[in-house]
Amino acid sequence: MARLGPTLAAALVSLGPHPVLAAPVLLGCLPLLAALLIPLAAAQTTTTFVKNTGQTTENVFSAFIYDYAQAFTTGSNSGGYKLTSAKIKFTSISQARDLDIVTVAIYSDSGGSPDSSIGTLTNPITTSSNQVYTFTASGQGIDLAANTQYWIVVDITASNSAAGLAITLSASEDAGAASGWSIADNALLRISNSSSTWTIVRISNAILIFQIEVNGTEKTPSISIARSSNTAAAITENTGMDFRVTADAAPTADLAVSLT
Repeated sequence: MARLGPTLAAALVSLGPHPVLAAPVLLGCLPLLAALLIPLAAAQTTTTFVKNTGQTTENVFSAFIYDYAQAFTTGSNSGGYKLTSAKIKFTSISQARDLDIVTVAIYSDSGGSPDSSIGTLTNPITTSSNQVYTFTASGQGIDLAANTQYWIVVDITASNSAAGLAITLSASEDAGAASGWSIADNALLRISNSSSTWTIVRISNAILIFQIEVNGTEKTPSISIARSSNTAAAITENTGMDFRVTADAAPTADLAVSLT
């Protein structure tokens, strides 16, 4: 990485919705700097954004004869989020392989129904004593935008009426939800292995809600620093140079950018 001369040890960059800053820097002897990307924070600890698995579970369940979907809405973090796992509460699952007929994915929303998959989760391999099973995202997780509704879709590939998804009538989330996050007050179903219309899940006119938990990390804004176009290609010691600093998302406060 390029070394900067003593004129500038650090820059405090105040960035707006479309933040751009050109900053002059005196350079020591260094090769031509093209562009670099600087993350502004270390990797964060996984957070439980929202869950309702602690709410009262009904004595009936939604059997594995339909596809199911439960919506959730993200918070307002400007950089967005990474979903790393989702937990779902089931009923009458005696071993993890009972879930071999289940595929879980995260879907975008269109008009209050699941639209298209943005990532499929990996099924658990161990049995859970409390019937809450964890489905994990690959890599660093699935990108989620701020203030946006998404769906956890449970696709059933073969019928099993002896097991299914746990349900609650409570519209409350468990305590400790991240700011702005929520779970929708209704669940949807459709005929499995089909593209039929999603409909609200009801029993005797009561609207049912599936019990889920959404986990992940907040994405921190990052900045790109590039040599301004009006800077000469040949750079010599103690010569001024302009940099253009751009953030990939509008930060909610000043960003301290250290250049070393």
